[in-house]
Amino acid sequence: MADRSTQVGYRLRIQPPDLSTYPDAAKLVWFGFVVKYGLVAKDKDLARGLGADGNPLKPLRPKSIKYRKSEVGPTFKHAPPLEPSYARSRVRSLLTGRPHTSSAEFWWRFDSHTGRSFAEVLRYQRDEYGRDVFGLSPRGTAWTLAQATKEWERWKREAGYARLPVTVPAHAGTVGSARPVRKAEVLRPVRKIEVKGRVDLENFDLMGGEALVKRAISAGTFTGFRRLNARGERWKPGRGL
Repeated sequence: MADRSTQVGYRLRIQPPDLSTYPDAAKLVWFGFVVKYGLVAKDKDLARGLGADGNPLKPLRPKSIKYRKSEVGPTFKHAPPLEPSYARSRVRSLLTGRPHTSSAEFWWRFDSHTGRSFAEVLRYQRDEYGRDVFGLSPRGTAWTLAQATKEWERWKREAGYARLPVTVPAHAGTVGSARPVRKAEVLRPVRKIEVKGRVDLENFDLMGGEALVKRAISAGTFTGFRRLNARGERWKPGRGL
């Protein structure tokens, strides 16, 4: 479940079945959980002397044990490979991670003793001695997935996502188990205005609009006549008009 998609680390792309139905902000939350527990799981693997495949790393030669040293703390001659100072060792102390919307990225930070990423030392160990730590063991991956899933379900309940259906635009098709939800449209009839009394259109100058006014009266939509503010008049409309 891991891949060496960077020159200084690796990625985990594990995810729950429903993740594709959530927005990017929620995906970052999920892969943030993967980073959180993935770092713990990787540290446990290294403490046991395990490689990326879950098997023990190739043991050190007697000569390497004799001249073994650490740049960051006390040296323990018979500590697991790649960590002569146990938890202080750079293979464990410089490992970090960050979430993306489609993966959790892990890498080794800048090493002040070598002047470059510590991953360069680890690549040399992998290529020359077969000690590969670029990835998380199957056991560590399964544990990370289980722990992240528990926190993911708890987060969904607290954030309200567990109660809200996920919708997508109608033109976007379907995504995972989500289905488009069409907005209901309610057509309301136009309210008719009852005209009381008689409207004497013969004494009005309608400027050719007599037929239109008659149809509006018949349909019950005629709102009556309004007086316009003709040029020369000094009155002003009130507030809100």
